[in-house]
Amino acid sequence: MIEGRRTAKLTAAIELAYQLGITSSHREALYQTLAELGYNWDGKSKTWSENNPWTGSAFEDAHNRPTGHIKLRLMTHPDEQEEFKNRVCQALNKHGFRITEISDPYPNRRGIGVRTYITGEEKL
Repeated sequence: MIEGRRTAKLTAAIELAYQLGITSSHREALYQTLAELGYNWDGKSKTWSENNPWTGSAFEDAHNRPTGHIKLRLMTHPDEQEEFKNRVCQALNKHGFRITEISDPYPNRRGIGVRTYITGEEKL
């Protein structure tokens, strides 16, 4: 049984792992295994999908061109998390990016602070 809050990402990862016959007791190890097998989390559709078979990356297409996807980790003091998250998202939006996923804040493993993950892509 994997410990931690059951997010849509974790629930979908556990279901996919079951289908693939993967066993893991740690969330991050499960995510890493799925990535190594060519799966990528799509926050918009809330599903794990197979990466591009040529590159295995969300950041490059089959012709080695950049996809315009970004993934950021914002680390802040808990009292400032909401304010800075909003500032970063506004700046990204202003500079031509569409936010596709924002995680809930997670406590840092050591010391005070929280981290939030922000995923986006260039607007077309």
